[in-house]
Amino acid sequence: MKDVAATIQEVLWDNPPISEHEASCAIFYSISSTQPGLSGINLGKFLIKRVVDVVKKDMPNICVFATLSPIPGYRQWMLSKLASSEMTGSAFKEILLRPEEEKALMDASGGSDLGSSGIEVMWNVLTSKNHEWTNSPNLVSALRTPMMRLCARYLMKEKKRGKALDSVANFHLQNGAVC
Repeated sequence: MKDVAATIQEVLWDNPPISEHEASCAIFYSISSTQPGLSGINLGKFLIKRVVDVVKKDMPNICVFATLSPIPGYRQWMLSKLASSEMTGSAFKEILLRPEEEKALMDASGGSDLGSSGIEVMWNVLTSKNHEWTNSPNLVSALRTPMMRLCARYLMKEKKRGKALDSVANFHLQNGAVC
């Protein structure tokens, strides 16, 4: 690819979007230990390093290597934060949304039954079974900023025993990833 992809849809194609000699970026995705017997064996690190070496040799114009990876614990972490934020009377109530994010969510919900606060709107959207909110460009847009900001916090600041709380983030950080 010419640049780092933002979505997996940019990576999955039948015909390359640019010619091989124009590419300056290699994107990895879906590197995992899928066999139960390989659980705990760090094949991902070996595979990534091996492929980077091969790509560098065969395509010297590639100078950026990146991964698109899932963030398996983010949704549950987010729901627990939203739930605890909605608890009234808590002395340790955390403010998750900035005022402009709260306003954008309330405006985007358009007086619907999604909630009377931005936190309620987020909770109802993220726990909805039909996901029809994805058809609302206003809601998608209003959710993007707080969800990205909170995801960055989850990946970079949330720790367990000094390591990244998210297992995939921890894998990447232990193997030399930088932000």
